Amino acid sequence: MTDLVKGIVGGGWNLVVGWILPTFLALQVVAWLLVPAWTTEAARSYVESPLATRQALLLAVSAVVGLVLAAVKTPLYRLLEGYLLWPRWLVDRSTTRQRRRRDSHARSSDRALAAGSSLRYALLYERVQRYPADDAQFAPTALGNSIRRFEHYASDRYNLDSQLLWHHLATSAPDRLVKVQENASTNVDFFVCLVYGSGLTATCALATLVGPGRPGVLWWAVVLGLAGARIAYRLAIIATDEWDRAVRAMVDHGRLGAAKVFGLAVPKRLAEERDMWRAVNTLVRRPYAYSTSRDVPGKLDAFRVQHDPNSLTVVLETRPAPNP
Repeated sequence: MTDLVKGIVGGGWNLVVGWILPTFLALQVVAWLLVPAWTTEAARSYVESPLATRQALLLAVSAVVGLVLAAVKTPLYRLLEGYLLWPRWLVDRSTTRQRRRRDSHARSSDRALAAGSSLRYALLYERVQRYPADDAQFAPTALGNSIRRFEHYASDRYNLDSQLLWHHLATSAPDRLVKVQENASTNVDFFVCLVYGSGLTATCALATLVGPGRPGVLWWAVVLGLAGARIAYRLAIIATDEWDRAVRAMVDHGRLGAAKVFGLAVPKRLAEERDMWRAVNTLVRRPYAYSTSRDVPGKLDAFRVQHDPNSLTVVLETRPAPNP
């Protein structure tokens, strides 16, 4: 039992909080409001069971469903971000609307600053910061943009593809910072899971309304499901703020160690560092034959650490690095 608790508190804690707990909460609503209205033998047997038995069953189901949801979290996120199952015309229209909403927040924050209301300016500008720095990186949904802003951070500042080199960055960043990032992403997982749980509750309630039952209670389930999904979605967006700060810190810290993995030293000039990371992106993403055709090895050699055979020190070549 002690080993089980240690496992949950360790690596499994994020799974419990992010996916199993919200699934358990959603099933509680279904069990109390929907199951009594169902006419199947299994539903009647469940209702007549002792409370402890019902809760144990819900916990077991939550554990299984939570594990499945955690395994398919990528498509679940992509659906809410507007990347999966969205028709092209809807993506274009929603993306344009997101840009207009960002511009509206920016104008409101400028008016607040001109009026001398620093607190209102800070609150409004916080909304502006939940969008990517580049308009070309916009996603069709608010949650997609809130996540896209820190996915694009490394590329915008350093020309480093953090999605491509994420494991290099995570391995090189301080352990405490990696833990902070994992906890921040778990908070977003919790609310994303609640979005789907609440939506499923509302869907099941609507389906149950077709047959005999208790319409009043079922309509309450529909209202709670839709309202819960809406609130959870907004809270997921807000929760990305901490995730954003953690990822940015991981990029700033981890890029130094990631450069060493490739035998490189980060140059003093930021423009040269951006050239270096652009070449690294190409080396990792493309076949070596393609990199050779673009002289990527030669560009990276300008930043490689060279060992002095007469000492234990290392020196950095200072040959200029042409643009990749």
